[in-house]
Amino acid sequence: MKNLTKKVSLVTMVLLLFTALNMCFASAAEKISYTKFTGTIIDIKEGPSKLIYVQSKDGPKNEFAINPSTYVDKLAKIEIGSTVTCFYDANDNTPLPYWRAAIAITDTPGVFLSKFDDNLLNAEKDLKITPDKNTEITLRNGDKYTGDITNKTLLVFSLIVAQSYPAQTTPTRIVVMDYIPITPTVPPVTTPLPIVPLPAPVPAPVNNNSYQSFSGKVVQYQVNALNRVVEITVQSISGDKKTFVINGSTYLDSNVKVTKDSNVTCFYKNDKSNASKVNALAITNAPADTTVFLGKFDKNLVDENNVLKILSTSKATVISANGKKYTGSLQNKVLLVFYTISTKSIPAQTNPTKIVVM
Repeated sequence: MKNLTKKVSLVTMVLLLFTALNMCFASAAEKISYTKFTGTIIDIKEGPSKLIYVQSKDGPKNEFAINPSTYVDKLAKIEIGSTVTCFYDANDNTPLPYWRAAIAITDTPGVFLSKFDDNLLNAEKDLKITPDKNTEITLRNGDKYTGDITNKTLLVFSLIVAQSYPAQTTPTRIVVMDYIPITPTVPPVTTPLPIVPLPAPVPAPVNNNSYQSFSGKVVQYQVNALNRVVEITVQSISGDKKTFVINGSTYLDSNVKVTKDSNVTCFYKNDKSNASKVNALAITNAPADTTVFLGKFDKNLVDENNVLKILSTSKATVISANGKKYTGSLQNKVLLVFYTISTKSIPAQTNPTKIVVM
């Protein structure tokens, strides 16, 4: 009888210990420590995901990957020289060559990101928010939100914070970072759902592509007898310079202004030469939420280095380099692809917004 009692007690202890460990691991897995880093964008790298290099006024630098799941605030400018505040998971200690995945990017440091409880007290227990009728509350996509904001992850914009414990503030704006399911008001359609990839650290792309890009400000330009710009010198924030020749075959995107101090991204052939001047194949200045990729795509619309695959062009504007509508085949062509969302697969897959047949 004593032996049986001992065995029952031992089993009970093991079960209790196992349950406790599971609870600890679950709690650790769910906890995200939001940390912010404010600084100036000193460089930008284009690829399947946009990579930005941010340097604080005190000197430290951080690198962030802008994924399709990254929230980029409507006032934030993702361009060299602009000041941004990037939020990321402090528990993300991913080593190089992987970049931290940015969770949210804003244009001001007066912002807080945390999960708020029933009493609108943040997870760190040091900030309580008291929204009023003037507080603008939206979802990530900008739509107005009138639902309950308790027990949700909130991006809080505030001008004044009361010096109390916990600190208290009445926000000017709140963005609900959680994905809120929306009940459709019309019968559901059978079209494929949009691709919504999960946030994840993004490896720095290996640039074995036949084409490369160079981003920066135009510091010098030359014009011909017809007053047309035929040559520009572009300087990156790190000080590197490249001179590009603009000829009749160069594609200039519609929103590009080739003037001094304008921001541009120049695409050129990767011939690995040390020539002082290179021919610009394309010059763009895409919005912050848009990635641009130049490559040769095969019959399956996968580029030659298996970096990007085009899924559908049904909603894309497809033009030739001269700006005219293009209706021919895209197979085995050099394409300049504009897109806002891609999967985190190999190759990345996307439905482009625009394609230029080069």
